[in-house]
Amino acid sequence: MQVMEKPKPEEDSNPPPQPSKGLLYGKGRENKIGYFAGRFAFVVVGTMFVVMVLFSFLMLWVSMNEPLLTPYVNNDKLYQDKIFLQVDGETSYRELVIVTQPGDYDQREITQIPAGKTFTVIFSPKQLEVPENYFINFLDGPNKNQEPAGGFTRQAKFLKERGFYSLTVVPTPGVWPEGRYVIDAPSGGMFGGRFYAYFTVGTPS
Repeated sequence: MQVMEKPKPEEDSNPPPQPSKGLLYGKGRENKIGYFAGRFAFVVVGTMFVVMVLFSFLMLWVSMNEPLLTPYVNNDKLYQDKIFLQVDGETSYRELVIVTQPGDYDQREITQIPAGKTFTVIFSPKQLEVPENYFINFLDGPNKNQEPAGGFTRQAKFLKERGFYSLTVVPTPGVWPEGRYVIDAPSGGMFGGRFYAYFTVGTPS
């Protein structure tokens, strides 16, 4: 009796894809490289998160404890990267408060000079830029953002004993007119920004 053979199933020309053995081996287990790579990534991300949270708390603390402007600080000598007023007849310097953003600050916290007093403004940069880049303008009123009438002269001098420059600004008529002033000066050389300081001549309105 002749036995009929069953037809063989056609072979599939597109076999199912086999799982990659890059980070897995055996029955779906991680190899050592995958294990340590995952742990390392977890540690890096966790560390960055902790640093970001600590930095946020630090910035919050700084913003809450940032000191207010004060009228001025008396110094008996010039210091680097400061702005000073020196009233004629006084041997000390009135150091102005420097801010990095312009604003309309409370006049009780701004240096005030009586009207009619003669004084000069002194900058003390480490690296002196072009003197014409140091501005002193009216803060408000009809002459807002303009220099006082007559302008002023700028005299630069390198202080060898101190190791930095001084730039003295003197009003051309000799007396600063009454009003509120803003100082706009460069900081940090050619790649730096600007800083600002304020003073008032006379009694602010």
